[in-house]
Amino acid sequence: DGAVTVVTTGSVDTSIVGDYTLTYTATDAALNVATSTRAVSVTAIPKTDQTITFDNPGDKVFGIAPFGFSASASSGLEVTFSVVSGPATWDGTDLTLTGAGEVTVKASQAGSETYNAAPDVDQTFNVAKATPTITWANPADITEGTTLDGTQLNATASVEGSFVYTPEAGTVLPVGSEQTLSV
Repeated sequence: DGAVTVVTTGSVDTSIVGDYTLTYTATDAALNVATSTRAVSVTAIPKTDQTITFDNPGDKVFGIAPFGFSASASSGLEVTFSVVSGPATWDGTDLTLTGAGEVTVKASQAGSETYNAAPDVDQTFNVAKATPTITWANPADITEGTTLDGTQLNATASVEGSFVYTPEAGTVLPVGSEQTLSV
């Protein structure tokens, strides 16, 4: 009747890279048999390269509020940041400057099933020392024989540290007006 039956032996998993063998066996109504073997190779789809655009944030002054970064990958995938060196910490959202000096931040994108990891991009910027502001109200008059102490020597500053006063704490000033105190 001209009917042919074909039986396939073997299978191909297109999600797994490798070499596969398929055997086709054809049998007709007269029981004539023909066999053919085929080799099939499954290869990985090449990944696409990507790049990162990460602009330098510019020089900063120590003491500013924590700040974030902006960078983008040509793939559209998320870019992550880390501190390579310098006086700064990264919490995943903001960079906090912890002192003056040179800071280097790295932008990275690890890749995906369809994109290769992007080459890291480093940006380096300088953090300048903050200019301290000292606040010290004119001390009130004191009674003769009173030693200078924290009541009169009570300056404050916009940065951490200690003060050296002239004259120093414990000094008894001579009687008279126009005494000079300095910090």
